Amino acid sequence: MGALLQNSSPGLCFTSADMLRNAYCSSLMHLPLHVQERKYNDTWLQWLEVPAMGDAKVLSGFMLRYVEAAEEQQQKGEGSGDGDGCKGQQQR
Repeated sequence: MGALLQNSSPGLCFTSADMLRNAYCSSLMHLPLHVQERKYNDTWLQWLEVPAMGDAKVLSGFMLRYVEAAEEQQQKGEGSGDGDGCKGQQQR
C-alpha cells in the first residue's frame, strides 16, 4: 500500500485526483494488505482511473464536476436528509 501513497514524480504537484486517491487509500490502511489491494483495484482503478484512461486531468475534471454538482444539489436541498437520493419521487 505504501507504493500507492507516494509521489513517483517528486517535484511535480499532486493533482486533485492524486489527493483523493491518497485519502481513499488511507481509509483502507487498517485492513490486511490483500484486502486493501482488492478494494483499490475493484473501486478506484475499475470505476475511476481506468475509465479516465489514467489521465489525471480527465479524472481531476470529473472529480471537480462531481463536487460542484453535489454542492449545487445540497444548496437546492436535493438529496439531503432522506438518504436515498429520491427526494420528490414517488416510492414504489
